[in-house]
Amino acid sequence: MKSTPEFWDRMYEMPLDEIPWEINDAPMQLKNLVEKRKINGMCLDIGCGSGNYSIYLAKNGFDVTGIDYSKKAISIAKKKAKEAKVKINFFNGNIQEFSKKTKKQFSFILDYCILHHVPNEELGKHAKCSAELLEQGGKILLACFSEKDNLKRKADGVFGNKMNFRTREEIKKIYSKNGFTEKEYSECLLGKIKHHKGHCFLFEKK
Repeated sequence: MKSTPEFWDRMYEMPLDEIPWEINDAPMQLKNLVEKRKINGMCLDIGCGSGNYSIYLAKNGFDVTGIDYSKKAISIAKKKAKEAKVKINFFNGNIQEFSKKTKKQFSFILDYCILHHVPNEELGKHAKCSAELLEQGGKILLACFSEKDNLKRKADGVFGNKMNFRTREEIKKIYSKNGFTEKEYSECLLGKIKHHKGHCFLFEKK
């Protein structure tokens, strides 16, 4: 099954605590970047979902824009941001749609657990749009499922959505072609109960 806005809207009809990618606490890799002041300024959260990581960044003084394919997710995120008393710009759409409609350039992009949903034919465009949206010297924190993940044995994800499992070198090659340098890399465990094997990259735009 191909991911569509309607598919993701159906997912966000579920209680948030039943959605496996809805995690309240910001990932360790993001916290490390913030606490060590390796990132600053304007941040873009790709696939922000209900806004948990966007809110974390806003509370730490960043100028945040969150984008998501699901209108329902954006509606929830706006409500949560209001309750948290933080100002965040939200956009309903994917990165390609957003890049056509904004003139902003960001110093940091969070692309967390999104890339395995991006089909192979869209991967180059996804990386290219990230490059266009990022200022020179800006950074991307990118985490996604790896080819070592057990879910790879299945054609689709747990909800029937198509998943893509790539090697470190496949991802690095695409981002290198679009002007990025790999600054840091680690294998990681992803998901609410940390049961997915994944890649975690810190890329910098040349």
